[in-house]
Amino acid sequence: MCTALQGQVAKGTKWESLLTLANRTLVTPALANALADNDQVPPDVREFLAAIASRTLDRNLAMRRQLSECCMALSNCGVLPILIKGAAFMISEPRYVNARLSTDLDLVLQADQKAAAIAALQAIGYEYAPSSISPDAGVNLQRSSDVGGLDIHYRLRSFHPQRQYDDLRPYCDRALLNGAAICVPSRELQLAILVAHDQMQERDYWRGLIDLRHMLDLRAIVLAGGKLNEDILADLFPEGPHRRALETQLLTLEWVFGIARPIHADSGRRARLQVRRRRWQIGRAWALPVTTAATLMIDPMRPPDAVLETGRWRSVAQYYRRMFVPAKDTKV
Repeated sequence: MCTALQGQVAKGTKWESLLTLANRTLVTPALANALADNDQVPPDVREFLAAIASRTLDRNLAMRRQLSECCMALSNCGVLPILIKGAAFMISEPRYVNARLSTDLDLVLQADQKAAAIAALQAIGYEYAPSSISPDAGVNLQRSSDVGGLDIHYRLRSFHPQRQYDDLRPYCDRALLNGAAICVPSRELQLAILVAHDQMQERDYWRGLIDLRHMLDLRAIVLAGGKLNEDILADLFPEGPHRRALETQLLTLEWVFGIARPIHADSGRRARLQVRRRRWQIGRAWALPVTTAATLMIDPMRPPDAVLETGRWRSVAQYYRRMFVPAKDTKV
């Protein structure tokens, strides 16, 4: 899979297995883009990938129109959104955007502007959607005419301490999207948000899992320019598990795609051990509970402040218990 995502076909490729894995991990559009000009791809596979590429392009064009409309509604009422994750990629280099499957659009807003923002979005047809997060952290909105949802964040729970709009704004540049004022994250912030989301919020650092779709995002960010600003990353990832999670993810990127680490800091023994564990664990789902328990003993995890503030031992116990539930099928 990693070879194919770099535009090459490995000898003896089992195409049915490859496409099954690509579909499961949500990277089929990226695979179609990588192999578009490779004459080693069988005709039926080429036809399938071309259909996926065409449908992905249609979907992403619709989501870009949706994003532009939302940002204009917010801009008209004086709200300046920060675009993160898929929304940030929507305005990046077209060839990459057309090869990326986005499920929703994520925006960070100032908490004291949420009333005006929600009212503006409701005026163009958005309604509240079910959400697992507390209202003070954000809301999910949806419209039946859209292909994806809209996720509004007032703070990012994946960082420790949690980051709010004013914490992220210094790492963003102001820009225009079809006349609407927006904030675009720096490469460092884009990378940090993806790493923190997977490694800390979804606990992949302790579970030893890899999100291939986000690995492709990290590759795109790193290859988009020169060295990353290590001072910014040090601020967003202080010493401890968060810093080791960043180092582990960058080492994993180097292993998966051969991308040299964009920072010079020493990776550390525990980060290197985590990468070895990930490599060994692939294809051995039965081992995940054991390796997760071992990682928690070696590198204990502190529950987020929101969990600790409840003061209930059951909340803390449930937080740790979720570490051992079946993993998302989209990860390896």
